[in-house]
Amino acid sequence: MNFNYKNAKGGFIIPHWNDNRLISKKYLLQTLDAIYNQTDQNFIVILVDDSSPSDVKKQLYKIKENYDERLFLFVKHKNEGAGATRNNGIMEAYKMNIPIILFNDQDDISHNKRLEIVRKEFCSNDNYNVVYSTFKVIDENSNLVDKKNIPEEIAEILNGHKQDIVEGENAWLKIGLNKNYTNLTSSTSVKTEVAMLYPFPEKETCEDTNTWFRYGAHKGEFKYNPSIPSLYRVNISKNSTSSREQFKKFYEWMVKLDSEGFIEAMKIAIENGSFHANGIKQRKILAGFYVKLGETLLIAKQYELALNQISKAKKIDSNETYKLLKKNKLDFFK
Repeated sequence: MNFNYKNAKGGFIIPHWNDNRLISKKYLLQTLDAIYNQTDQNFIVILVDDSSPSDVKKQLYKIKENYDERLFLFVKHKNEGAGATRNNGIMEAYKMNIPIILFNDQDDISHNKRLEIVRKEFCSNDNYNVVYSTFKVIDENSNLVDKKNIPEEIAEILNGHKQDIVEGENAWLKIGLNKNYTNLTSSTSVKTEVAMLYPFPEKETCEDTNTWFRYGAHKGEFKYNPSIPSLYRVNISKNSTSSREQFKKFYEWMVKLDSEGFIEAMKIAIENGSFHANGIKQRKILAGFYVKLGETLLIAKQYELALNQISKAKKIDSNETYKLLKKNKLDFFK
């Protein structure tokens, strides 16, 4: 796909599901209004409903009538989860020759200059595949959350936006070894051609980092621009994000999918020639990944899972693991 990114439409992809709660409808309207308030009006919205109850589907058709022809509504007959639903949206964008995809979850709010800045970044460097930004945390009532009340696992991501930023080629390495999680879905934009190559895992949760690893292994670069922070909604009253509330085994799935994504990214990067490593170096890298994953799980107070990752790292390369544990002041894991 060869496009003039300066004039091409951007496609906001919103996976949607609602069990008939009015508050979810309210959030969706706020999400749509923020998109329609973009300084760059050359966009479409691809809203894909993941087989919500029939009453909700009727509401969606009514909502569509209140917006112009740039809002495209697709209603699925089978519930498959956010990853599969985003993939449906990506496919529709591809069919419509939309070269820029901007992911936006149904309760998060995009900065009003998001498309404008993302477009400028893609136009400035043909090698950029992914453009992402930071985010601010809001509560159920759309109020900004004080830093001291932000859950630790989310604060870890935000702290990672202050130093050692993930940019450039082989972003999968930087994410996996230094960050573990770095770009919020609703702050991430990607070239459609790349999104088509690496679909989201079709699981109920934890599908995003797996995808970022594979995006980052594709030949090309990640670009970070902090000027367009999205608003990320968190249920602070329960001190957890919606995905953690909905899935009891969230962190188990996270470990499985993150590990699969990182290993697949290494294969992709080696195959396309953007990364070169012998067996020894590959083992060191894998050990480093599991140490970092264990550190992230420790922050989330998932102690047993954290210990399991360190054990994996030791089996792969014990010397590298001990070195990293000492460097990261995780000696108690020895």
